[in-house]
Amino acid sequence: MLFRMPPSAAMFVLLFATSTLAAEPQPAAPPADQAKPASATIEELAKTAGKSVVEVAFIGRDGKQQGLGSGFILSADGLIATNLHVIGEARPISVKLQDQRVFEVTEVHASDRTLDLAVLRIAAKDLPALTLGDSSKLKQGEAVVALGHPHGLKHSVVSGVVSGRREVDGRQMIQLAMPIEPGNSGGPLLDMQGRVHGLVTMKSLVTENLGFAVESAALKPLLDKPNPIPMSRWLTIGALDPRDWTILFGARVATAGRPHSRERGGARLRRAVALSGQRRCARSSF
Repeated sequence: MLFRMPPSAAMFVLLFATSTLAAEPQPAAPPADQAKPASATIEELAKTAGKSVVEVAFIGRDGKQQGLGSGFILSADGLIATNLHVIGEARPISVKLQDQRVFEVTEVHASDRTLDLAVLRIAAKDLPALTLGDSSKLKQGEAVVALGHPHGLKHSVVSGVVSGRREVDGRQMIQLAMPIEPGNSGGPLLDMQGRVHGLVTMKSLVTENLGFAVESAALKPLLDKPNPIPMSRWLTIGALDPRDWTILFGARVATAGRPHSRERGGARLRRAVALSGQRRCARSSF
């Protein structure tokens, strides 16, 4: 005997089956803090992260700009990361933002000579800070982008890959397959999500398209335990104590306590002489 299911019953089974399929458990979405940020194009990184890249300059003995390097904004309240060799020693330092505002550095917030790192402070607020990434997770062959001011060509961008990791002068560094030039020093090394994994520090003199960056992880101890030096004291590092020395012939005191002449030119040299009691110290300036 054939049994014909009433149309209403058939419709019920179909709807029930559909409802059962829809109710099956689905894989849970990863927590928001574990979700991998979306990758950006190089053009997008240059536009967004470029707002956080700064020019770091220090003034020479003649009052003119002597050094120009790169840096980036670490915090919205005015912390700037760069290389120690970018800022020199006992020199006034200025930071120029992408919007052309210029700030004098108020203190060297933290520094590490071995790692060639410096954190500067400027009196500014609401700055566009970059996010530090976990540099230990940066993989060989991963695409990276460096921003900076090579040879004074301001706000330049260059891309490459992580070619390896090397110990250089006792420092663990990221080896980069990309062209690095003077002026890139202190600039951020970004992954394609815009996170900072290093500070560009040096280039190879042996081969082209080979550079090195200090890992961004090295900044974290400096931020946790800073050793701030106000600029009033930074400018006196290596200076002669005026209570013990008398400066003659228009000289001015320079780094490491060496007197230099204010004037220079051609073969004519003025000697700068400092006297301390019966002790005489003379040095020519070239």
